[in-house]
Amino acid sequence: MQLYGSLTSPYVRKIRVALALKGVDYRFEETIPWNDDSPVHQINPLGKVPVLKEDSGAVWYDSAVIAEVLEARVPQPALFPTETEARLQVRQLQALADGICDAGVLIFLERKREPAQQSEAWIARQETKINKGVAALARHLGDRSVLVGDSMTHADIAALCVLQWLDIRAGLRAWKDAYPELARWVESQTRQPAFAETVPPAA
Repeated sequence: MQLYGSLTSPYVRKIRVALALKGVDYRFEETIPWNDDSPVHQINPLGKVPVLKEDSGAVWYDSAVIAEVLEARVPQPALFPTETEARLQVRQLQALADGICDAGVLIFLERKREPAQQSEAWIARQETKINKGVAALARHLGDRSVLVGDSMTHADIAALCVLQWLDIRAGLRAWKDAYPELARWVESQTRQPAFAETVPPAA
């Protein structure tokens, strides 16, 4: 398997964590999709990462689809529950975490523009999405160690990756003060090698 992605992308990191947890041997091709010469543009019509290329030549994107592909190819350890309702819950929480991430990326990109061109109303709208999304994650987690069931799933992976990304890359750290128990959960869970070895570089 070959994974195309950047070291800073939380979407890519989700897949790197899943591959590590499943013990899958793969080749990582670091690439920046913003660059016109990135090989990603030849294999993903959207020009986005992550992209997974199997040894058979099959190509998969985006991260949610790749997560399902990995589960089908390497069922153990399971990162999706087998029970239908629990599996749907994992998918919904994964979508929630991805939505938080989408909003964070939009803020990150907006802040890269010239100050006079930045829209504070646009930024505030994305911040509202993040705040509501993180609140929903905190409520769902409660005092448990995982979001669904009794073992780590893609819901936890997605949540942990986006929350660390908000802190390390996006500079959006208010959630840590608002939800200290959630912050402690992130700190504890991300000590695992699969997370510790994929921490994104600071912005």
